[in-house]
Amino acid sequence: MIDKKVDRQVKLLFLIFCIFTISCSNEDKLNCESIELSSNSIHILAGEKRIVYILSDLEKFQIGLGLQSENPRIATVEPQNDNKAILITGNSVGNTSIYLRDLRNPDNFAEIEVISDYLSGKFIEKGDSSSTWINGGDLHIREIIESELKEIAKNRTGILYSFDKDTILIMGGTDRGHSFEELKEPMKHTKLVVAYGETKNRIKEFCDKIKIKCIVCDNLVEATGIAYDNSKEGNIILLSPACASWDQFPNFEVRGKLFKDTILKYKKGLFLEKGKHIYMMGIGGISMSGIADILVNMGYKVSGSDRMESSVTDKLTSQGIKVFIPQSKDNITKDIDFIVYTAAIKDDNEEMIEAKKNNIPMMERGEFLGEITKLYSNTIGVAGTHGKTSTTSMLSCIFLKGNMDPTIQVGSMLKNINGNYRVGKSDTLIIEACEYCDSYLNFKQKSAIVLNIDNDHLDYFKNLDNIKKSFYEYVSHLPSDGYLVINNDDDNSNHLKEHTKAKVITYGINNKADYMADNIKFNKDGCGIFDVIYDNKNLGTIELSVPGRHNISNALSTVALSMAYGIDFNDIKEGLKDYEGAARRMEYKGEFMGAKVYDDYGHHPTEIEATAKAIHGMEHNETWVIFEPHTYSRAYKHKEAFAKVLSEFDHIIITDIYAARENNTYGIKEEDIIKEIKKYGKEAFHISDYDDIKTYLSEYVNKGDLILTLGAGYVTKLADLLVNKENE
Repeated sequence: MIDKKVDRQVKLLFLIFCIFTISCSNEDKLNCESIELSSNSIHILAGEKRIVYILSDLEKFQIGLGLQSENPRIATVEPQNDNKAILITGNSVGNTSIYLRDLRNPDNFAEIEVISDYLSGKFIEKGDSSSTWINGGDLHIREIIESELKEIAKNRTGILYSFDKDTILIMGGTDRGHSFEELKEPMKHTKLVVAYGETKNRIKEFCDKIKIKCIVCDNLVEATGIAYDNSKEGNIILLSPACASWDQFPNFEVRGKLFKDTILKYKKGLFLEKGKHIYMMGIGGISMSGIADILVNMGYKVSGSDRMESSVTDKLTSQGIKVFIPQSKDNITKDIDFIVYTAAIKDDNEEMIEAKKNNIPMMERGEFLGEITKLYSNTIGVAGTHGKTSTTSMLSCIFLKGNMDPTIQVGSMLKNINGNYRVGKSDTLIIEACEYCDSYLNFKQKSAIVLNIDNDHLDYFKNLDNIKKSFYEYVSHLPSDGYLVINNDDDNSNHLKEHTKAKVITYGINNKADYMADNIKFNKDGCGIFDVIYDNKNLGTIELSVPGRHNISNALSTVALSMAYGIDFNDIKEGLKDYEGAARRMEYKGEFMGAKVYDDYGHHPTEIEATAKAIHGMEHNETWVIFEPHTYSRAYKHKEAFAKVLSEFDHIIITDIYAARENNTYGIKEEDIIKEIKKYGKEAFHISDYDDIKTYLSEYVNKGDLILTLGAGYVTKLADLLVNKENE
C-alpha cells in the first residue's frame, strides 16, 4: 500500500489528469467525458486521442518520449494551445513513457506512463523494477498503475470492446508465453481470426477452443489478404497481434506500416502502380508468359528469367521483353520493384537468395494472379483436376462469339486468340484456376466451373481428402450473386453445393442434371455431336471440332455457364464449333511415314484414359504412344494405373521421367512402369534419346497408323521432330 502522504505529494507537486475518451467528428473535434485518476499513468488505446491537463503551465516543461521502454514511439505528444494540456495519440500496441522535465529545474521531472493494450485493456505486467523518480525521491508506482488500469479493463475500454460489428482479427508473431484466455470475452464480435508467424498454431488451438474460425498462414501480407478476401462491407479488419513482432520484423512500427500499406494495395486491387518494373522468375512457363503479356499491356515494365530457351521465351523476346537465360543472381538489379516467381522456384535458387538479400518484395505466381483477378468485377474460373485448359478455351470461344469481350488467361496456346492470353475491354476475366499449392484460393471470382476432383498433385495434397477440402474452400469464396457449375457425373464433386453461397448449376451425361447431353454421336474424327437438354427441353444440337466423350462433358459445362450469363444458344453453338483445340490437347501436328501425329499434355492416368477413348473413336490402323512420365511422385504413386491405361495402345515407348520440381526420393525408374505394363501382356521399351525414338519409329510405323506423344514435359519436341517442325 502506498503512503497517503506520498500520494498527496504526487497530486500536489505534479499532476492531476483528466483523461478523456473521444469520438471525433468529421471536423476532428474532441467530444470528451472526463475520468479523474489518482496517479501519473495514462491508459491509451492505439488510434485513440487523450488530452492530459497539467496543473502548471505546459510551457515550462520539455516533452520527450521515453527511450527505455519496449516501444519508444508508441505515442505522439502535441502541446495544446492553452499551455495547460498535451494531446497524446496512441500509434500502436505496447508501452512507453512520456517525460515532462522542468526547464527551470532539470532535476524535477514527471513521467507519464502510457500503457496501450490494443486487445483487452488489461494491464501489461511490467515487474517490480517499474518505478519513476520524482523530485529526486524514489516513488514506486507499480501498484497505482496496475490498480487504475485494472479498473479501466473492468469498464471494458479495450479496442475489441469498442466494436459492435463483425471483426476479422489478425494475430501472431513472437510468442510471449502468456495466455489468450482473457481475450475470450472481448472477442465476442470476432467472426474470423487469421493467425500467422511463430505463434499461429497456439492461437489456432485457442480459437478452436472458443469456437471461432481461425485460418493460419505464414506471414502478415498473406494474413492481410486472407482477412480482406473474407471481409464484406461493414466488417472491421483489425491487426492486433497479441504477440511481439520480432519473429518477422525489426519492430512493431515496420509491422504496422506493412499492414497499412498492404490494406491500401488490396483496396486498389494490385500491389503496384503502373510503370513499375516487375521481374518474373520462370517467365517461360505458359501461365507466367501469359501474365507477362497482360502486365505489359497494362503498362508495366516486365523482364524475367528461365532455365533454358523455348518457343515461349523467343516470343517474349520478340515482344520486347528482356529474358535472361539461365537464371543468375546477377539478373537481380536495383531497378526491380517487384518479383513474381513460380512454385517451382525454391529457396536455394540463387535469384531468390539475391532478391531476399536486397529486400525486394515478391509474390508467388498464383497469389499474384489472384491480384489480377481483383481488377475485374466478373472473374470466371475454370477448375478441376482434368480438362481445365480445354474447357477454359471452349468458354473463351463462346464469350468471344457472344461479344462479351473478355480478358483471357489460358494454360496453353489457343489458335482463336493467337496465344495464351487476350486483353479485353470488359470487366470479364476468364481464367484457368489451378489447384496445385492451393493457388486458386488467391483468386477473387464471381463464378466458377468445377469439372472433377481426382487424386493428383499428391506431393502437395498427400491424399484425396485434402484435395476435396481445398475445392470446398475454393467454392466457399464465390459470392451469392455468382454461379457454380458442377459435374453431376463426378462423385467427388457432389458435396461442393454444400460449401458455396453461389447459385449451383449441374451438368452431366450419365446422371440427372440441369443440363444434359442426349443423342450422342461421333464423326469419323471422333468429334462429338449431341443435343443439349435443359428443363426437359431440347435447346439444340452441338457439333464439336475436338474428339472424345470427355470433351462433350467439358462442352456441356460451358453451355450451362454461358446460358446463365444470357449468351444466345446460337452463339454458344458457333463458339464451340470454332474451338479446334488448344496446343497440346490432342493437337494434330502432321504426318510421319504416312502416320498421323498427335501431341497431348495428358500426364495423369485419368487424362490418358480419356485420350485413349477419344483415339478409339477415330479412324486409324495401329496406335503408337510415346509417354514421358511427369514427376517422380506421380510416376511412383500411379505406376499401376499408368500401366493399365497405356496398355490400351498397340505399341508403347517410355522416355525418361521428367523431374520438374522434384528429386527422385521415391526410387522410381522407367523400368518399373514397363514391368507393370507387361502384366497386361504388352511390350514396352525405354528409349531416352528422341533421335533414337525417331529411328525406331521409322523402321516399324506404317501408313494409316496413329502416333501420340504424351506428357507435360519435353516430349512435345519429339512430335515436332517427327513432322520436321523442330526448327519452327
